[in-house]
Amino acid sequence: FNTIERIEFVEVPKAVNYGADALAGVINIITKKDIDQKLEVNANIQTETAGGQYELFDQGIYSPSVSVGYKINEKWFTPLTGRLYEFGGWQDEDFADEQGEFDWHPKQQLFGGWLTRYSTQDWEIFYRLDVMDELIENRGDLIIPDNGDEEYRFDEDYESKRFIHQLQSDLKLGNRISLNNLISYTDFE
Repeated sequence: FNTIERIEFVEVPKAVNYGADALAGVINIITKKDIDQKLEVNANIQTETAGGQYELFDQGIYSPSVSVGYKINEKWFTPLTGRLYEFGGWQDEDFADEQGEFDWHPKQQLFGGWLTRYSTQDWEIFYRLDVMDELIENRGDLIIPDNGDEEYRFDEDYESKRFIHQLQSDLKLGNRISLNNLISYTDFE
């Protein structure tokens, strides 16, 4: 949220501008590419319950974030962002599983972003990197052996990593013509 400059709601078909899927309109989120002052620092903490279950860092949602924007000079700007999203899982209290199985699994997400932008009156170019690291934990069913051995379970961890690279350039050729180029590469595992 710290990197959003504005949000546009376009309620008509805009396939030419936004692609063939923009049939009924689009929600266009425009990120900041400049700041008014030399340095801008934002920090936020979001925390909320999941139903009636809440304990800081254990249940519910805990999500701190920070962003730092630095304007090197009138032509160069670079922001850096980071956010942790920690969800402790949720279990329906009316149908609680005595074995501790969650209806919504606990997950942890780490997000990071960096952008550097160079701009003049008629030309702008920027490189952007977005990173996500996610871990979803699935506690396995509790296994109670018939022979009296100790109870155990097999847990599953699902981990995802994503790197999105974007290079974009906007060139104004007079008052009526502009040339926009975008190259993007996503690495996901």
